[in-house]
Amino acid sequence: MLYYAAIIVLGPFALYAEFKKILVNYASFKTEKLDIKGYAVSFIFSFLFMGLLVGSLFLVRRYPLVTFFEPASNVNITIGFILLAVLVIGSLLMKQWFYAVLAFLLAAPEIIAKIFADGGPDSENYIIISSVALFAAVIIIFSILIISSKRDAQKK
Repeated sequence: MLYYAAIIVLGPFALYAEFKKILVNYASFKTEKLDIKGYAVSFIFSFLFMGLLVGSLFLVRRYPLVTFFEPASNVNITIGFILLAVLVIGSLLMKQWFYAVLAFLLAAPEIIAKIFADGGPDSENYIIISSVALFAAVIIIFSILIISSKRDAQKK
């Protein structure tokens, strides 16, 4: 429970601080572009942050301190699908296709791992498959952002 509380509380602060630092050091406000160094630093930070999350998840699963409540995995998956559907439908109703694609790409690794991993969420295969799929999703998201920023730059 402390692990999830730390992710929820400290994760956004770490992401905000790092991306603010990247924008201050590597962004040009005149051209509204990010240097290639900025992309590299954000990619490296995202990779390390994801590695920290996955590594600490391995530690928490192998050496749990106290477990207060743990619903069945089917309950978690059902709640996740409902929330994903609400988020994607809400984004599409507001005509924000990028956020709908983003939400789906970030949820897809769990769906893929659920389909292809035998042991369920507690197995190491599940974590490895979901981590690799999330890494691929992050690469796709960065590619979409870079392509759209180049198109916007060409239009101007």
